[in-house]
Amino acid sequence: MKNGESTLKRLDYEPLTLVRPPENQYNKDVVKHINNLGYRTVFWSVYAHIQQSTDANQKAKSISGELSKGDIVLFSAQDHLTATPKVIKNIIKAKKVRILNLSRSRNCYHLQN
Repeated sequence: MKNGESTLKRLDYEPLTLVRPPENQYNKDVVKHINNLGYRTVFWSVYAHIQQSTDANQKAKSISGELSKGDIVLFSAQDHLTATPKVIKNIIKAKKVRILNLSRSRNCYHLQN
């Protein structure tokens, strides 16, 4: 490493601009503070709650039945949750879904109703 060079590796995506308050807990002051820092606040409306033993077909059917226009589904990002990709694929098949770019660095799925 050269003198003065950072030990941090540069990531190959634009900086994140969205913040989701933990547990969807927030108030006016929290949102104002987040906005003052240059971020936008985003909230989920449906929690997928996928576990290691989740049946992907059954979970997709359950989630699909809950969804309505404008919903944001929260999926936990954990390597052992192997059913997650199949659940997402099945929800996309079951509902008319399109991908919206919430920021330049992240995509989400959105119902077209």
